[in-house]
Amino acid sequence: MESAAHRRAGRRLRRIRRAGYAVVALAAAGACAAVGGGRQCTLTAAIEGVSLSVAPAEAAEVDGGTMELCRGGDCEEYDLRFDPETAAVDQGCDGDTCSARSEPTGGLATRVEVEHLTTDRMDVRVELRDSGGEALFSDELAAAAETSYPNGPDCPAGPPQLALRIEDGSLQERG
Repeated sequence: MESAAHRRAGRRLRRIRRAGYAVVALAAAGACAAVGGGRQCTLTAAIEGVSLSVAPAEAAEVDGGTMELCRGGDCEEYDLRFDPETAAVDQGCDGDTCSARSEPTGGLATRVEVEHLTTDRMDVRVELRDSGGEALFSDELAAAAETSYPNGPDCPAGPPQLALRIEDGSLQERG
């Protein structure tokens, strides 16, 4: 049979062990923060490519389209397939918890993955068509992709991205 002294000594030993584990865990967390410079970066990724939105006033009959990118004398054409564009609508906060809902804007949006996209200027031509293949819109501009920082400016850079919008009858860089 175990004596009261043995039980107290066992409990004391377990407390000391737990305190030791806590010290090791805190030291490891401090070391990780020191290695990362105190800033933890998530693994959020970004797509290398072009995003294009079409304003509601321009989107009514659009069924698809093409985008041509010309870089250094070489041109590539991409098919455009659109989804309804949405925007986040703030629903307010309750204490430390905030929420938003996604709501259709009436516009259209698409993303096109473009391999080896750089931040050099390029010529961009976009044509939109209706369901019968008839051209509804055509415009071009010279633009440059920008380096993205999907985890914030204090974290490593992501791939270049170019954001475009068709609005007021013209193709525009979106800022």
